[in-house]
Amino acid sequence: MSDRTAAGGMSGVEGILRREAEQLVRRFPHVDPDEILGLMRETYARLDQNATIKAHLVNITVGQVDNRLRKITRSDPPPDES
Repeated sequence: MSDRTAAGGMSGVEGILRREAEQLVRRFPHVDPDEILGLMRETYARLDQNATIKAHLVNITVGQVDNRLRKITRSDPPPDES
């Protein structure tokens, strides 16, 4: 199995991004899970374009998406649960 392909034929990076997105969904339950995964993919792709060292791209991606979600959720009040 290559480093780009995980079990089931899924790209290794895609699988990792999905798992990390699931963690962020738990931290930000009021944000659409598809939006979080999309942010993960977009951010990773943007960082990957210019990265010379790729070992920490997923960690950097998670950090940037986490920061962005914090800003989004800080400015949006939680839905009324009454």
